[in-house]
Amino acid sequence: MNIAARLRSRRPTLQARDKELSLVGHLDELRRRLIVAAIVLVATTGISFVFSTQIIQFLLVPSGQSKLIALAPTENFTTYSASRYSVASRSRCR
Repeated sequence: MNIAARLRSRRPTLQARDKELSLVGHLDELRRRLIVAAIVLVATTGISFVFSTQIIQFLLVPSGQSKLIALAPTENFTTYSASRYSVASRSRCR
């Protein structure tokens, strides 16, 4: 028997682990995962905030424009914010 097969045999399956957890255990795991997801979202939003100008320039390349055209007073802010959150939400924590 190789090492990978031995490790798989020692590790409980997800179904067995789910049966072992109580409702409180499941809620604790959900809370932990939501906290990790929120931390990752805040961190990646902060990182994309630093690079927001480069992100907008990258998105403008196919259009041939060199800068954004704002048709409403808050459109630049909205566009920059949308690009930050879009990049941040596509980041995944595994």
